[in-house]
Amino acid sequence: MRFLVLTVLVTLSSGCEPASKFVQCPPDTYADGMGPPFGKRVVCLSRVELSEAERPQRHGPELRWFGGGTMRSKQTYVRDELSGRSQTWFSNGKPSKDGAYEDDLRVGLWTEWAYEGHLRSKSTYRAGRLHGVRSFFYPGGQLKSEHSYYEGVLHGPAKAFHSNGALKYSGRYGHNVRQGWWRTENPEGMEIESAYFVDGKVSAAPTR
Repeated sequence: MRFLVLTVLVTLSSGCEPASKFVQCPPDTYADGMGPPFGKRVVCLSRVELSEAERPQRHGPELRWFGGGTMRSKQTYVRDELSGRSQTWFSNGKPSKDGAYEDDLRVGLWTEWAYEGHLRSKSTYRAGRLHGVRSFFYPGGQLKSEHSYYEGVLHGPAKAFHSNGALKYSGRYGHNVRQGWWRTENPEGMEIESAYFVDGKVSAAPTR
């Protein structure tokens, strides 16, 4: 029995790579965890002495894998907060999300894909909130919708399209409610409805 246990331990240790092989840690940090084939996570931890109640801060790259050794995520921490590029994948190896963090909040352009591999959306963030244009796409790559955001709320032009590329609706939001003219069309380009909104409610159109 003792021989069997020793054999298993030797086999496992011979197949394990040191955590430092997977990540290049910044000064005053060390690589912790275990990568494939037996581990699922490697991260850089700070060498700063902490009390027994505190855990070491993450500072530097962090890599995660699925059980089969497929890459799951690549992220970077600065003093325990996400900072810099962030990439995640599905278990089938296809990309899931690609973007960036600053002070633990999403910033800049974020791209997301569906499990099958096609582009799903592109969104712009500022300080963790949607800020700018957010676009969704059909599985074939055609633009499905495009909406403008300001500090997390719908604000500005809004458009959606049928799968054949024809306009589905167009209008404008003001602080998360419909404002002004909104137009809806069928896939053949014929108008279905046209209405004028004031603070999210249909109203009489202004006279010229």
